[in-house]
Amino acid sequence: MISRFLFLLLTSALGACATAPAVDYVELERNDLLSGRALFGEKVLASEMPDVDVLQINDDMRAFIAEGVSDANTNVSRLGRLLSSLVDDGYYEAGYEPSLSQTAEETFASKRGNCLSYTNLFIAMAREAGLIVHFQIAQVPPTYDAVRGVLIRNNHVNILVEGGQFYYGGTRDVTIDFNLEDPSGYPTKRVSDGYGVGLYYNNVSVERWKQGELRAAFAYLLKAFHAGGAQNADLWVNLGVYYLQGNQYQQAVEAFRVALALDSRNQSAIGGLGRAFEGMGDVHQAAEYDAQLSRYRRRNPYYHFARAQLAYGEQRYDESLDILKRAIRLRDDDHRFYYLQGMTFRELGDLAAARSSWTRALEESTLHWQKQRYVEMLAAVND
Repeated sequence: MISRFLFLLLTSALGACATAPAVDYVELERNDLLSGRALFGEKVLASEMPDVDVLQINDDMRAFIAEGVSDANTNVSRLGRLLSSLVDDGYYEAGYEPSLSQTAEETFASKRGNCLSYTNLFIAMAREAGLIVHFQIAQVPPTYDAVRGVLIRNNHVNILVEGGQFYYGGTRDVTIDFNLEDPSGYPTKRVSDGYGVGLYYNNVSVERWKQGELRAAFAYLLKAFHAGGAQNADLWVNLGVYYLQGNQYQQAVEAFRVALALDSRNQSAIGGLGRAFEGMGDVHQAAEYDAQLSRYRRRNPYYHFARAQLAYGEQRYDESLDILKRAIRLRDDDHRFYYLQGMTFRELGDLAAARSSWTRALEESTLHWQKQRYVEMLAAVND
């Protein structure tokens, strides 16, 4: 599913809204920022890591399409057959692994991966079947992982299929999604193949960083830029995080400001600037960014939800409930808030309150499988 972007600390998890400062970068300065010299003492090359054809298909994949998909007469029927064939063959059933980013070929062979893996697979197969498909970014509420003192936000990618659904005598575009949550109703943005391939390299970069392979992580991030991700503000945020963790504060500031020049509402860039100026000893500017972060946190329900998840995972159940109350005051129609609230009440032994929370989760859920899950949970606590 997932495009993984680094955040600096839990306290900077979602950042703050702000107008981007004026940034005037000549290309030479930006290229030096991408050289890695300040971190490694020499220039790092993207070519140090192997190129990957993320959307390449092989003969087995072509045969799969030829046998049950490509002879359909319309785009709508080809799309339906492709989905049915993949599901019938065991894809998307039990192989979801949130940290496993794979190419289309790898996903086809293993039937495992995250939603970016499955997106790569589907785009490659759909194009072989003659469909016109694109990567699409879905702005669903993010999920989080914490690694080595850094909070990692998991963003979401899915697929736009042109003319994939019949609609009042014609056809319309349709979104195909392999998320575990309902993405409908959230803003989406179609992006280029280069942007999508950049997400893959970025994921590999993060995984290498998690393993302590810092130079390899930097090289893979460069490959993400070169693939077509230079307009992706989150890649510049990750670059800033790498510099920040190497105590190269001026370079971190430059990277975060490029991110803000591309996306003036990028919350992680705001948080990054606060940490970078703090590292430089500029208490005044650090305090300004921290104030922006604080204002944003207070009104962002998903920041509170992330904190409540962390408290629950650390068995601080009373604290989790208090934080969830703030999230629900800000947004009272997200079933996940009530799900976690019910889980927390159950851990505290208050089954009546758990039932009440899960009943509300059932009311707010939108997908059949979600509702079924809550029905089963309610039945279990009623027995």
